[in-house]
Amino acid sequence: MLRRALLTSTLVTALALSGACTSVADDAAGTHTSGDAMTSDAAQAPAQATTSGPPTAISSDRRGLQAADGTPFVWVADTAWMLTQKLTRSQIEQYLDTRVEQGFTVVQMVAVAGRDGTFGHTANAQGDLPYDGDFGHLRATGTYWDHVDFAIKAAQQRGLTVALLPAWSVAHAGVTLRDDNARGYGRFLAQRLRTAGAAPVVWVMGGDDTNPHTAVWRELLAGVRETGDRGLVSYHPAGWHTSLGQVDGADFEMVQTSHCQGVRDGYPSLLAQTRSQAPDRPVVDAEPLYEDHPWCWDSSQGYSTTQQVRAQLWWSVFGGGFGATYGHHSVWQFYDGSSPINSPQPTWSQALSAPVAQQVRHLRTYLESVKGLGMAPDDAALTAGQGEGWSRAVALRSASGDRVSVYLPTPRSLDVDGARLEGARFAVTWFNPRTGATVEGPARARNDLAGLRPPPSGDGDDWVVTIRRLA
Repeated sequence: MLRRALLTSTLVTALALSGACTSVADDAAGTHTSGDAMTSDAAQAPAQATTSGPPTAISSDRRGLQAADGTPFVWVADTAWMLTQKLTRSQIEQYLDTRVEQGFTVVQMVAVAGRDGTFGHTANAQGDLPYDGDFGHLRATGTYWDHVDFAIKAAQQRGLTVALLPAWSVAHAGVTLRDDNARGYGRFLAQRLRTAGAAPVVWVMGGDDTNPHTAVWRELLAGVRETGDRGLVSYHPAGWHTSLGQVDGADFEMVQTSHCQGVRDGYPSLLAQTRSQAPDRPVVDAEPLYEDHPWCWDSSQGYSTTQQVRAQLWWSVFGGGFGATYGHHSVWQFYDGSSPINSPQPTWSQALSAPVAQQVRHLRTYLESVKGLGMAPDDAALTAGQGEGWSRAVALRSASGDRVSVYLPTPRSLDVDGARLEGARFAVTWFNPRTGATVEGPARARNDLAGLRPPPSGDGDDWVVTIRRLA
């Protein structure tokens, strides 16, 4: 019954955004009409992460990923870098169950994240080591790798896609992982996952390193490919960097707008720059500003706010990314009160229910509603009300020109250029990124798309407005 209620509520909001059906919303969600506006209650997360399987190919428009059956894949990722090294099996299940309920579809994790003295510890929570000295001397039959198998399969059994970094570059590349042992490690890891019956993973080379170590990742990927594994490949770059040119054979690009520079720039222009240099490859922000993260890694400057973190997620999508990645500063390191990295505040289990983590489901609802429509950045659709910095509005337009969506970080009046749209009359739907509720405004003519204002709310409240052709 709970699963049916969750799916019904999500369907209602997606239908309201897509315009596919209004009677379902009236009957199933409970709508409230007042004057010209109709409000639909908040949507909940899907009860299952995904039903189409992991992404295995690039979409035909080269803007996103798709599953083996051709279904567009919705990338809503969480950052769990140290999952396999810090958590027990029961804790892994607790984490995964929570993220599925919250609507995530991808977990970004590292097979071997830390190294003693650099980025935590080499051993996992049970004290098991992945190797003796370096990756050329793997403990192939040790329980460390059984634990990695468990984490990956547990995620996949819940419908989550695993984006797997074989090793965290800044801790291992050039030291314990070198071009003379990387191929063997790649072959070992890919073959082990196949033997364990794991579904395909998305392979992510790198890991926050300004030194690309190109030879290391080339060799590691060659080892993966020797097993017949053809999983998608990308590269996790350092802060305010792009993956362009970092690994041969990348299927899609990643950027990291990080926890200082990207925020100051207002929204991830790095996405647009990367897309323009590699128009045949999709791009995603793999590490935006984390929730409860110390500003520029300095706790004396304060911590990221809920509004800032939520804005970064929506900017990631409206800036040209094929999805979005969330992170919490306590969760990626699974802080339990000991061995803190850069001043985390709550413990990881407390942070699982942080505000933006619970609001990610609404971003997924929006992404589900526009699947296959070829939505692409089009800030030229805004003729007034763009704003700047934290208030900068950004727009997406469908390939057919039948709709425009605008993310508005702070409430104000917007003017949309009707010449960018096809049609004579348009529905105006306001979507609340904080609650998932929708509010239907009065329909507008093509030449009457000025002075669009969000519903009354708090001064800091953000909105998404979708202008969709009726006739």
